[in-house]
Amino acid sequence: MYSIYFLFTELLSKERMNWVKDSLYKFNHETLRETKKQEMPSESYHLAMFLTGEAIYNLIDQQYSKLIEDVLLNYEASVIIDPNELELYGFEYNDLVRNFKNKSSLLESKIRIIKKENFWTYLINNIKIRNKKNRIGFFQFEGPYMSRTSVYATRFIESAIESKLNVDLYTYLDGIHIGHTHQRPSEFENIAEKLIELKSTAAEKDLDFNMFSCSRCATARGYIKTPPKDEFIQSKDAIKDYLFCNLNKIVDKFEDDCVIMSPNSASIQFNDLRTQNTSYDKPKNIVLMTRPPYNSEWSFGGISFAMASAAHEISTRVLFLENGIYNIVGNHKVDETKKLFNLQEVIAATADMEHLEYFVYNPSLKMRRLSVHNDIKEHVKNIKKYEIGNILFKTNKNKSKHQNRIIIF
Repeated sequence: MYSIYFLFTELLSKERMNWVKDSLYKFNHETLRETKKQEMPSESYHLAMFLTGEAIYNLIDQQYSKLIEDVLLNYEASVIIDPNELELYGFEYNDLVRNFKNKSSLLESKIRIIKKENFWTYLINNIKIRNKKNRIGFFQFEGPYMSRTSVYATRFIESAIESKLNVDLYTYLDGIHIGHTHQRPSEFENIAEKLIELKSTAAEKDLDFNMFSCSRCATARGYIKTPPKDEFIQSKDAIKDYLFCNLNKIVDKFEDDCVIMSPNSASIQFNDLRTQNTSYDKPKNIVLMTRPPYNSEWSFGGISFAMASAAHEISTRVLFLENGIYNIVGNHKVDETKKLFNLQEVIAATADMEHLEYFVYNPSLKMRRLSVHNDIKEHVKNIKKYEIGNILFKTNKNKSKHQNRIIIF
């Protein structure tokens, strides 16, 4: 049984909705083939898409809602909507339903607005997190105020603590700014104060709430002013207990068999994490590269994380799709004056790492009429339309894994 939990906080493009739909073809194809042989399907599944923030517009805007409708009618899938965000954006449940051409009760039963409990609590109660360590994590990439993902991070953490779970917050790239001290927003929720409050609440409940932040990112942004002597550093510019450390120390935590979500991510569950079996392999990390290189830190950050993950002997797959394919097209030329890593050279240099694989989603190349540059073509495997499900969901049947993690950069 596959349980697929996607969390989306940003508007899903048509391209993203299509690859989500195409990834499920794997299950329907296998089920149909085995049914014809009069065998029980070996790979049953259910997809739950949790939508909050701008992702709610996918149900409002008809250019996107048709794709949602196709997924809900043709696959074992459901959509769960954050009622607070729906109200914030000025809509009600009936506004969502009227956008669908098929008004069947089946379709309506697959669109849920959680009213009896908090949206984030419902998410946490659905993803199977009660393993031996009773722990969950959140991986934050964006800073406060410019983006609401920091608000979603604190709501996730608060709900986890209310559910009596230990929590780890990992901040990376601009996400490190959520722990900056002396935040004084006049119009927004104070994220630093909320983190301090959550730390206190966790302690009162005899729970751990740890905050680990990337020291390379912190040094670049002025939090660490001298070469660190300790593994964990407390900066004067960060709130108490907000610890900076090498990215490898953060990736250490990804070896554990606990669920780690990020603002746009997924947890693919193969078995019930509440079983008493503790002999499972490390979860697989699947890094989806969806943004162009160089103009922002997203691509460098994603590949750096993937390299660190593989160095920890975590099976790691990097998939270039959407605008992320720009990382592997053209012949990048980066001289010393630019102070940048040539990402194509990084890919070529790391392609032989034992636990690291690079892939490109062919439909993303095809729709842009582009191809992988010849110098790195041998290092990046081309994935056809319906093969994406194997990349996202497949596990080694000779080994026991609880889950794959999908992290979208």
